[in-house]
Amino acid sequence: MIITNFLQKIILILFLLQSYNCFAQKKAMNPHSPELGLTQSILILPPDYDPNISYPLLVLMPYTGGSSIDFFNKYLREASITATDYSEQFAAFLEIFKTQFGQDKNFILMLTHGVGSTAHHNFEGFHRCIEQYENRLKRDFKTYFNKYNIDQKKVYMAGVSLGGDLSWAFSVKQPDWLQGAIVLASRCSYPTQDSVLKKLADKNYSFFMVMGMSESPDRLAGISYAKNLLTKAGINHSYREMPYLEHDRAPLWLFMEGINFVMFENHNSLKTNQKEEILTRISNTYKGELGLKKYQLDAETNIHLDGDGLWLLQSEETRDGVEVSFFVDDKNELFLEIKHPDFAQIKLKCFLNVNEKGEICLQIPAQNVKNVVYKGISHDINSLSHGFFIYNQLNNFLSFDIEKYSLNKVNQRTHYSFFHLFK
Repeated sequence: MIITNFLQKIILILFLLQSYNCFAQKKAMNPHSPELGLTQSILILPPDYDPNISYPLLVLMPYTGGSSIDFFNKYLREASITATDYSEQFAAFLEIFKTQFGQDKNFILMLTHGVGSTAHHNFEGFHRCIEQYENRLKRDFKTYFNKYNIDQKKVYMAGVSLGGDLSWAFSVKQPDWLQGAIVLASRCSYPTQDSVLKKLADKNYSFFMVMGMSESPDRLAGISYAKNLLTKAGINHSYREMPYLEHDRAPLWLFMEGINFVMFENHNSLKTNQKEEILTRISNTYKGELGLKKYQLDAETNIHLDGDGLWLLQSEETRDGVEVSFFVDDKNELFLEIKHPDFAQIKLKCFLNVNEKGEICLQIPAQNVKNVVYKGISHDINSLSHGFFIYNQLNNFLSFDIEKYSLNKVNQRTHYSFFHLFK
């Protein structure tokens, strides 16, 4: 009897030791599959929320080194939105978006918690990250779908870097959850199957993808492979390579275009044909008036690369008969060339969008050419367009505005305004 009790104690001790070792091993694995401790996501309603109307939902994901809140805050700063309350921030963001894309385009925003880390970059860590957000979003969706009038067939996801990876992964892992994704700076490494891609195509899923041309080769190769999969499967997608971006988010105007593309555009063959028709229509050489205004930053103002401060007009002139050419390269991407000494042998990449008025909007992203920056500008703070091709009964003209400055002399800038009147 004594021996039996002794053996039982030995077995109990061995069991406790084994349990402790398992616990210790689990803790040791933490760097490879970190626990995010995700709490309930933040839901932000539009200022004019009506419980009788069903709204689409946009879910923002974290990036490596930052949360989805940090991701959203970067766009708020770019838009000069200084409000600190979530509702006020989103209301100001929506106002800019609606000004560009239409007052009827409304949605609800969800900000997930958690901060991405390099520990999520390995196979185990990334899959554990997906699993944790899967479990969190299941609970959040159930809570918020019951509480608010959210259209469950119109849920979308967006993110940059790790957030882009997650947006791609959820698209192909949970195709019934989402209807589209904005995938920024992602290698799109999560594997998929033909059956899933067919399902996405059948449900008219859409991707908006942006990658910097200065990205690492593995990311460029990864998103290129993903893009080819989407093309082959007939899935709606828009892919943009930005000439000045390294591993970073898309600028505000392009992010908003992505929101409009995945959440509100009707994607069909007519849209594709319309885009090709527009590209063919504007690919031409135009003669017009080029205005040049040179500015100097006030000496008492701190120099900011983003152009803030008091700028003093130094000189102004206008030149007639200046030629500009729009042409499409072999990748079906649009470029602008200006026949002027200040733009010698410079071809600027640009993008097109058609607004609610049917006007062709021209967007010219910032591009660094030998330490000289060229970027489109807008005179209207709420406008994301840097120019227009307008064809209607009242007006027929082409116009755009570009700013140029050297990184060695950021206190001096030149603004160029081009105008061509169609006869």
